[in-house]
Amino acid sequence: MNMKSKYIDRIIFISGRNGARFFLAANSWREWLRSLEFYRAVTLRAELKKLAMFLAYPLLKMRAVLSADDVVRIVAEQLKAEIKLPEVDCPAFSAMISPTGDKAVFHFHGCGYYKVAVGRSLAGVVGELTVYKLLADKCVQSFAFSAVSHALISADQVEFFMEYAPGKHFNTHPEAADLLTPLQEFFALADKQLLPWKQCWENLALPELSGCLPEDFLQGNTPVGLVHRDFKPWNVKSGAKPLFYDFESVCWRGCPMEDFFNYIVDPLLRQITPGQVVNAVLKDYRKTAGDMLSKYHLPESEFMRYWCWYLLERIAFWRQHGEAEFAEHFAVMFKLTIQKIES
Repeated sequence: MNMKSKYIDRIIFISGRNGARFFLAANSWREWLRSLEFYRAVTLRAELKKLAMFLAYPLLKMRAVLSADDVVRIVAEQLKAEIKLPEVDCPAFSAMISPTGDKAVFHFHGCGYYKVAVGRSLAGVVGELTVYKLLADKCVQSFAFSAVSHALISADQVEFFMEYAPGKHFNTHPEAADLLTPLQEFFALADKQLLPWKQCWENLALPELSGCLPEDFLQGNTPVGLVHRDFKPWNVKSGAKPLFYDFESVCWRGCPMEDFFNYIVDPLLRQITPGQVVNAVLKDYRKTAGDMLSKYHLPESEFMRYWCWYLLERIAFWRQHGEAEFAEHFAVMFKLTIQKIES
Protein backbone atom coordinates (compact mmCIF):
# COMPACT_ATOMS: atom_id res chain seq x y z
CA MET A 1 0.00 0.00 0.00
CA ASN A 2 1.28 3.40 -0.97
CA MET A 3 -0.12 4.99 2.18
CA LYS A 4 1.27 7.24 4.86
CA SER A 5 0.69 4.96 7.84
CA LYS A 6 1.73 7.61 10.38
CA TYR A 7 -1.54 9.39 9.53
CA ILE A 8 -3.84 6.39 9.84
CA ASP A 9 -2.70 4.59 12.98
CA ARG A 10 -5.51 5.92 15.18
CA ILE A 11 -8.56 3.83 14.28
CA ILE A 12 -11.43 2.97 16.60
CA PHE A 13 -13.68 -0.10 16.36
CA ILE A 14 -17.42 0.29 16.98
CA SER A 15 -19.96 -2.52 16.73
CA GLY A 16 -23.33 -1.60 15.22
CA ARG A 17 -26.65 -2.81 16.58
CA ASN A 18 -27.45 -4.59 13.30
CA GLY A 19 -24.23 -6.62 13.37
CA ALA A 20 -22.14 -4.29 11.21
CA ARG A 21 -18.61 -3.43 12.33
CA PHE A 22 -17.20 0.05 11.86
CA PHE A 23 -13.55 1.10 11.84
CA LEU A 24 -13.41 4.88 12.18
CA ALA A 25 -10.36 7.07 11.65
CA ALA A 26 -9.79 9.21 14.76
CA ASN A 27 -6.62 11.12 13.92
CA SER A 28 -8.56 14.39 13.40
CA TRP A 29 -12.06 15.89 13.53
CA ARG A 30 -12.11 15.98 9.74
CA GLU A 31 -11.31 12.31 9.32
CA TRP A 32 -13.71 11.38 12.13
CA LEU A 33 -16.52 13.16 10.28
CA ARG A 34 -15.63 11.43 7.02
CA SER A 35 -15.61 8.08 8.80
CA LEU A 36 -19.13 8.67 10.08
CA GLU A 37 -20.42 8.62 6.49
CA PHE A 38 -20.58 4.85 6.97
CA TYR A 39 -23.17 5.32 9.70
CA ARG A 40 -26.36 5.85 7.70
CA ALA A 41 -28.93 7.60 9.83
CA VAL A 42 -32.38 6.75 8.50
CA THR A 43 -34.46 7.88 11.49
CA LEU A 44 -34.43 10.90 13.79
CA ARG A 45 -33.12 8.71 16.60
CA ALA A 46 -30.26 7.54 14.40
CA GLU A 47 -29.49 11.15 13.40
CA LEU A 48 -29.23 12.11 17.08
CA LYS A 49 -26.97 9.15 17.77
CA LYS A 50 -24.72 10.12 14.87
CA LEU A 51 -24.54 13.68 16.19
CA ALA A 52 -23.66 12.34 19.64
CA MET A 53 -20.87 10.23 18.15
CA PHE A 54 -19.47 13.28 16.40
CA LEU A 55 -19.52 15.36 19.56
CA ALA A 56 -18.04 12.53 21.63
CA TYR A 57 -14.95 12.43 19.41
CA PRO A 58 -12.51 13.73 22.08
CA LEU A 59 -13.49 10.89 24.43
CA LEU A 60 -13.78 8.17 21.82
CA LYS A 61 -10.41 9.12 20.38
CA MET A 62 -8.77 7.61 23.46
CA ARG A 63 -10.10 4.20 22.36
CA ALA A 64 -8.46 4.52 18.94
CA VAL A 65 -5.77 1.88 19.29
CA LEU A 66 -5.97 0.05 15.95
CA SER A 67 -3.58 0.56 13.05
CA ALA A 68 -4.32 0.27 9.34
CA ASP A 69 -2.67 -3.16 9.30
CA ASP A 70 -4.88 -4.24 12.22
CA VAL A 71 -8.01 -3.33 10.28
CA VAL A 72 -6.88 -5.17 7.15
CA ARG A 73 -6.09 -8.26 9.25
CA ILE A 74 -9.47 -8.19 11.02
CA VAL A 75 -11.36 -7.81 7.74
CA ALA A 76 -9.38 -10.61 6.12
CA GLU A 77 -10.08 -12.92 9.06
CA GLN A 78 -13.78 -12.10 9.04
CA LEU A 79 -14.23 -12.62 5.30
CA LYS A 80 -11.71 -15.49 5.16
CA ALA A 81 -10.27 -13.73 2.14
CA GLU A 82 -7.02 -12.18 1.00
CA ILE A 83 -7.25 -8.39 1.23
CA LYS A 84 -4.91 -6.44 -1.04
CA LEU A 85 -5.82 -2.78 -0.84
CA PRO A 86 -5.14 -0.67 -3.95
CA GLU A 87 -2.26 1.79 -3.81
CA VAL A 88 -3.96 5.00 -2.77
CA ASP A 89 -2.19 8.02 -1.33
CA CYS A 90 -4.61 9.46 1.20
CA PRO A 91 -4.51 10.88 4.74
CA ALA A 92 -6.74 8.24 6.30
CA PHE A 93 -9.20 5.45 5.68
CA SER A 94 -12.19 4.03 7.48
CA ALA A 95 -13.92 0.72 6.89
CA MET A 96 -17.09 -1.25 7.47
CA ILE A 97 -17.89 -4.95 7.57
CA SER A 98 -21.51 -5.54 6.57
CA PRO A 99 -24.05 -7.11 8.96
CA THR A 100 -23.89 -10.29 6.87
CA GLY A 101 -20.16 -10.59 7.59
CA ASP A 102 -19.24 -11.40 3.99
CA LYS A 103 -18.65 -7.93 2.56
CA ALA A 104 -16.40 -5.01 3.47
CA VAL A 105 -16.01 -1.45 2.22
CA PHE A 106 -12.91 0.69 2.77
CA HIS A 107 -13.32 4.45 2.39
CA PHE A 108 -10.05 6.10 1.37
CA HIS A 109 -10.76 9.65 2.49
CA GLY A 110 -10.49 12.10 -0.35
CA CYS A 111 -10.09 9.38 -3.00
CA GLY A 112 -12.78 6.69 -3.17
CA TYR A 113 -14.00 3.32 -1.99
CA TYR A 114 -12.69 -0.23 -2.19
CA LYS A 115 -15.28 -3.02 -1.94
CA VAL A 116 -14.67 -6.73 -1.47
CA ALA A 117 -17.24 -9.50 -1.11
CA VAL A 118 -17.42 -13.26 -0.68
CA GLY A 119 -20.12 -15.81 0.12
CA ARG A 120 -23.75 -14.73 -0.19
CA SER A 121 -22.80 -11.12 -1.03
CA LEU A 122 -20.64 -12.22 -3.97
CA ALA A 123 -23.38 -12.30 -6.61
CA GLY A 124 -24.77 -8.90 -5.64
CA VAL A 125 -21.38 -7.18 -5.81
CA VAL A 126 -20.57 -8.86 -9.14
CA GLY A 127 -23.89 -7.49 -10.40
CA GLU A 128 -23.00 -4.06 -9.07
CA LEU A 129 -19.71 -4.12 -10.95
CA THR A 130 -21.63 -5.02 -14.12
CA VAL A 131 -23.85 -1.96 -13.61
CA TYR A 132 -20.88 0.37 -13.15
CA LYS A 133 -19.37 -0.89 -16.40
CA LEU A 134 -22.69 -0.39 -18.18
CA LEU A 135 -22.99 3.19 -16.88
CA ALA A 136 -19.53 4.00 -18.22
CA ASP A 137 -20.30 2.45 -21.61
CA LYS A 138 -23.64 4.26 -22.00
CA CYS A 139 -22.34 7.77 -21.26
CA VAL A 140 -25.10 8.58 -18.79
CA GLN A 141 -26.13 12.24 -18.77
CA SER A 142 -28.66 12.94 -16.00
CA PHE A 143 -27.01 11.45 -12.90
CA ALA A 144 -23.49 10.96 -11.56
CA PHE A 145 -21.75 7.70 -10.71
CA SER A 146 -18.31 6.43 -9.81
CA ALA A 147 -15.66 5.16 -12.19
CA VAL A 148 -14.27 1.75 -11.21
CA SER A 149 -10.81 0.25 -11.41
CA HIS A 150 -8.75 -2.59 -9.88
CA ALA A 151 -11.64 -4.96 -10.55
CA LEU A 152 -10.95 -8.63 -9.86
CA ILE A 153 -13.48 -11.46 -9.99
CA SER A 154 -12.85 -15.07 -9.07
CA ALA A 155 -15.10 -17.99 -8.20
CA ASP A 156 -15.14 -17.05 -4.52
CA GLN A 157 -14.25 -13.34 -4.30
CA VAL A 158 -14.91 -10.03 -6.06
CA GLU A 159 -13.27 -6.67 -5.42
CA PHE A 160 -13.00 -3.28 -7.07
CA PHE A 161 -12.16 0.36 -6.37
CA MET A 162 -14.69 3.17 -6.91
CA GLU A 163 -13.35 6.66 -7.45
CA TYR A 164 -15.25 9.68 -6.18
CA ALA A 165 -17.86 10.68 -8.73
CA PRO A 166 -17.09 13.91 -10.61
CA GLY A 167 -18.70 17.05 -9.25
CA LYS A 168 -19.53 18.06 -5.70
CA HIS A 169 -22.06 16.01 -3.77
CA PHE A 170 -23.64 16.42 -0.38
CA ASN A 171 -25.01 14.14 2.33
CA THR A 172 -28.51 15.37 1.58
CA HIS A 173 -30.98 13.76 -0.77
CA PRO A 174 -32.93 15.25 -3.70
CA GLU A 175 -36.69 15.65 -3.77
CA ALA A 176 -38.51 12.87 -5.60
CA ALA A 177 -39.68 15.33 -8.26
CA ASP A 178 -36.03 16.07 -9.15
CA LEU A 179 -35.28 12.40 -9.85
CA LEU A 180 -37.78 11.69 -12.60
CA THR A 181 -35.44 12.13 -15.56
CA PRO A 182 -32.50 10.30 -13.87
CA LEU A 183 -34.76 7.37 -12.99
CA GLN A 184 -36.14 7.22 -16.52
CA GLU A 185 -32.62 7.18 -17.96
CA PHE A 186 -31.48 4.50 -15.52
CA PHE A 187 -34.50 2.32 -16.35
CA ALA A 188 -33.84 2.63 -20.10
CA LEU A 189 -30.24 1.37 -19.83
CA ALA A 190 -31.49 -2.21 -20.07
CA ASP A 191 -32.64 -3.55 -23.44
CA LYS A 192 -36.25 -2.52 -24.00
CA GLN A 193 -38.70 -5.35 -23.33
CA LEU A 194 -42.44 -5.80 -22.92
CA LEU A 195 -43.82 -8.31 -20.45
CA PRO A 196 -47.45 -9.49 -20.24
CA TRP A 197 -49.06 -8.23 -17.03
CA LYS A 198 -50.27 -11.75 -16.27
CA GLN A 199 -46.68 -12.96 -16.31
CA CYS A 200 -45.60 -10.12 -14.00
CA TRP A 201 -48.06 -11.25 -11.36
CA GLU A 202 -47.14 -14.92 -11.81
CA ASN A 203 -43.42 -14.15 -11.46
CA LEU A 204 -44.05 -12.73 -7.98
CA ALA A 205 -45.36 -16.14 -6.83
CA LEU A 206 -47.94 -14.59 -4.47
CA PRO A 207 -51.19 -16.07 -5.83
CA GLU A 208 -52.99 -15.61 -2.51
CA LEU A 209 -52.56 -11.84 -2.94
CA SER A 210 -52.39 -11.29 -6.70
CA GLY A 211 -55.63 -13.27 -6.96
CA CYS A 212 -57.36 -10.27 -5.37
CA LEU A 213 -56.48 -7.98 -8.28
CA PRO A 214 -59.23 -6.77 -10.64
CA GLU A 215 -59.59 -8.77 -13.85
CA ASP A 216 -58.49 -5.85 -16.04
CA PHE A 217 -55.14 -5.77 -14.18
CA LEU A 218 -54.27 -9.03 -15.98
CA GLN A 219 -54.68 -7.60 -19.46
CA GLY A 220 -52.03 -6.12 -21.78
CA ASN A 221 -48.28 -5.64 -21.51
CA THR A 222 -45.88 -3.42 -19.58
CA PRO A 223 -42.34 -2.24 -20.26
CA VAL A 224 -39.68 -3.65 -17.94
CA GLY A 225 -36.16 -2.38 -17.47
CA LEU A 226 -33.23 -1.71 -15.15
CA VAL A 227 -34.35 -1.08 -11.58
CA HIS A 228 -32.08 -0.19 -8.66
CA ARG A 229 -34.33 -1.96 -6.11
CA ASP A 230 -32.62 -0.35 -3.12
CA PHE A 231 -33.30 3.19 -4.29
CA LYS A 232 -33.73 5.12 -1.05
CA PRO A 233 -32.65 8.57 0.13
CA TRP A 234 -29.55 7.16 1.80
CA ASN A 235 -28.38 5.66 -1.53
CA VAL A 236 -28.57 8.97 -3.40
CA LYS A 237 -26.65 12.21 -2.82
CA SER A 238 -27.55 15.71 -3.96
CA GLY A 239 -25.44 17.68 -6.41
CA ALA A 240 -25.65 19.37 -9.78
CA LYS A 241 -26.42 15.83 -10.88
CA PRO A 242 -27.69 13.38 -8.24
CA LEU A 243 -25.20 10.66 -7.33
CA PHE A 244 -26.50 7.08 -7.64
CA TYR A 245 -24.70 4.21 -5.90
CA ASP A 246 -25.13 0.81 -4.18
CA PHE A 247 -26.35 -1.25 -7.14
CA GLU A 248 -26.16 -4.69 -5.49
CA SER A 249 -29.91 -5.38 -5.69
CA VAL A 250 -30.52 -4.39 -9.32
CA CYS A 251 -33.16 -6.11 -11.42
CA TRP A 252 -32.86 -6.07 -15.22
CA ARG A 253 -36.57 -6.66 -15.88
CA GLY A 254 -38.18 -4.61 -13.15
CA CYS A 255 -41.24 -2.41 -12.64
CA PRO A 256 -40.76 1.09 -14.13
CA MET A 257 -42.23 2.74 -11.00
CA GLU A 258 -40.48 0.62 -8.38
CA ASP A 259 -37.55 2.93 -7.64
CA PHE A 260 -39.80 6.00 -7.53
CA PHE A 261 -42.18 4.38 -5.04
CA ASN A 262 -39.37 2.91 -2.97
CA TYR A 263 -37.69 6.30 -2.62
CA ILE A 264 -40.88 7.69 -1.09
CA VAL A 265 -42.28 4.73 0.85
CA ASP A 266 -39.30 3.29 2.69
CA PRO A 267 -38.55 6.48 4.70
CA LEU A 268 -42.26 7.03 5.40
CA LEU A 269 -42.65 3.53 6.82
CA ARG A 270 -40.07 4.37 9.47
CA GLN A 271 -42.16 7.31 10.66
CA ILE A 272 -45.87 6.56 10.15
CA THR A 273 -48.24 3.59 9.92
CA PRO A 274 -48.79 1.55 6.73
CA GLY A 275 -52.29 3.03 6.41
CA GLN A 276 -50.94 6.56 6.62
CA VAL A 277 -48.31 5.70 4.00
CA VAL A 278 -51.03 4.54 1.58
CA ASN A 279 -52.93 7.78 2.09
CA ALA A 280 -49.78 9.86 1.59
CA VAL A 281 -48.86 8.10 -1.66
CA LEU A 282 -52.36 8.16 -3.11
CA LYS A 283 -52.89 11.84 -2.25
CA ASP A 284 -49.66 13.77 -1.71
CA TYR A 285 -47.53 12.01 -4.34
CA ARG A 286 -50.17 11.20 -6.95
CA LYS A 287 -49.29 14.10 -9.25
CA THR A 288 -45.54 13.45 -9.07
CA ALA A 289 -46.19 9.78 -9.77
CA GLY A 290 -48.24 10.83 -12.80
CA ASP A 291 -45.28 12.90 -14.01
CA MET A 292 -43.07 9.83 -13.58
CA LEU A 293 -45.47 7.71 -15.62
CA SER A 294 -45.42 10.29 -18.40
CA LYS A 295 -41.62 9.95 -18.54
CA TYR A 296 -42.22 6.31 -19.48
CA HIS A 297 -44.98 7.30 -21.94
CA LEU A 298 -47.50 5.46 -19.80
CA PRO A 299 -51.01 6.78 -19.04
CA GLU A 300 -51.67 8.17 -15.57
CA SER A 301 -54.62 5.78 -15.35
CA GLU A 302 -52.10 2.98 -14.83
CA PHE A 303 -51.04 4.41 -11.48
CA MET A 304 -52.92 1.89 -9.31
CA ARG A 305 -51.70 -1.09 -11.30
CA TYR A 306 -48.06 -0.09 -10.88
CA TRP A 307 -48.63 0.75 -7.23
CA CYS A 308 -49.99 -2.78 -6.65
CA TRP A 309 -47.05 -4.28 -8.53
CA TYR A 310 -44.64 -2.36 -6.35
CA LEU A 311 -46.36 -3.48 -3.13
CA LEU A 312 -46.40 -7.14 -4.14
CA GLU A 313 -42.77 -6.98 -5.25
CA ARG A 314 -41.77 -5.56 -1.86
CA ILE A 315 -43.65 -8.33 -0.05
CA ALA A 316 -41.77 -10.95 -2.06
CA PHE A 317 -38.46 -9.07 -1.64
CA TRP A 318 -38.67 -8.78 2.16
CA ARG A 319 -39.87 -12.34 2.61
CA GLN A 320 -36.92 -13.55 0.56
CA HIS A 321 -34.59 -11.56 2.83
CA GLY A 322 -36.14 -12.92 6.01
CA GLU A 323 -37.68 -9.58 7.05
CA ALA A 324 -41.17 -10.74 7.99
CA GLU A 325 -42.12 -7.49 9.73
CA PHE A 326 -41.34 -5.34 6.69
CA ALA A 327 -43.14 -7.82 4.44
CA GLU A 328 -46.23 -7.60 6.64
CA HIS A 329 -46.22 -3.79 6.44
CA PHE A 330 -46.43 -4.02 2.65
CA ALA A 331 -49.08 -6.75 2.85
CA VAL A 332 -51.22 -4.40 4.95
CA MET A 333 -50.72 -1.60 2.40
CA PHE A 334 -51.67 -3.94 -0.44
CA LYS A 335 -54.90 -5.03 1.26
CA LEU A 336 -55.82 -1.42 2.01
CA THR A 337 -55.17 -0.52 -1.63
CA ILE A 338 -57.42 -3.34 -2.87
CA GLN A 339 -60.15 -2.05 -0.56
CA LYS A 340 -59.84 1.40 -2.10
CA ILE A 341 -59.97 -0.04 -5.63
CA GLU A 342 -63.12 -2.00 -4.80
CA SER A 343 -64.88 0.87 -3.03
